[in-house]
Amino acid sequence: MAENQVLGQRTRKVNIDYGLAERLNKEVAEEIRRAELERLRNGKKTSEEPVKDEPRVSDIGSGFITLENIACVDASGKVIEKYDRLYVAVDVARKPSAEQEPGEATHVSLTPYQAIAYFEQQNNGLFLPSFALSCNILAALFSGAVKKEKDGNYATLDTNLKQVLDQYLDHGAGLGWHAQNTVVNWKSKEVIHYPKDTDFLTYGGNSNINKNIPSKRLIFKPDKFGDMGLAKALKRNEFKKYLINLTGLTNPEVSTDIGKYYTSVAKKNREAFIWVPNNPAKADYTTAAWLGCYDGDFLLDTGNGLDNGSAARGVRYSPEGTAQKEGDDQ
Repeated sequence: MAENQVLGQRTRKVNIDYGLAERLNKEVAEEIRRAELERLRNGKKTSEEPVKDEPRVSDIGSGFITLENIACVDASGKVIEKYDRLYVAVDVARKPSAEQEPGEATHVSLTPYQAIAYFEQQNNGLFLPSFALSCNILAALFSGAVKKEKDGNYATLDTNLKQVLDQYLDHGAGLGWHAQNTVVNWKSKEVIHYPKDTDFLTYGGNSNINKNIPSKRLIFKPDKFGDMGLAKALKRNEFKKYLINLTGLTNPEVSTDIGKYYTSVAKKNREAFIWVPNNPAKADYTTAAWLGCYDGDFLLDTGNGLDNGSAARGVRYSPEGTAQKEGDDQ
């Protein structure tokens, strides 16, 4: 079996076994590619059927984790993003070894716009996932990586999955922040998954981002919004709708469980926390969406500007990489 290395801490190497995915041959890859193209030809509309299949990990190998049955929903329960099979990079984007000190694995620090363009410009099928897709990926990793015991401790079910899960606690820089392919326009009151150039009024560019991926714009009402623990926010009707639209989770409460797990690993509080702008009802600007541990909490952060930079993780829906899915804005 081939053995690669992923760095969980800046100066600490962790070995991960990637052998299983090498079984994926060209015939399987071609079948996946054809099935995806056929799905796109048959209609670009988002499925409105309820989610039936539970997400699961089917393989680990060649630098990717293979997930199956991934579906993101909005607050009405409609599916807004769905993948029968998705390939998730086991590591965040890192600087080339020639640019680093021996033993280091510094991540590439990217603003949200830069992160979107970074993966698209590689032309290998990778793209930056939406906040909703990342939350569903994280929930699948959490379910497959660890299990909470009766004594409150967590038993490891899969060390490879756990190492990826733990990168949202710390990807090597002392924090777990991940850039997302989502912004929130507080003036128009929209969660925007897969935004376009025009959605970045500041700290954007002219790379024509997400040109082949349909945007999903979800309206919300900022009633009784504020910075608070996720468990508290989910008890507020409009806030819960916003959080479902943001996370794409049918059960957003799982994020509180993930926060408890990170608390156990870090040996300090890492409560799941939601950040929004000051006075959300009157905010008239666009914010980024960040996912991961930062500043003492496991954050679902939609309160910061578009200028911050941190790590980014790519995904794709073909083992060998194909063109991104086509579609019009929704």
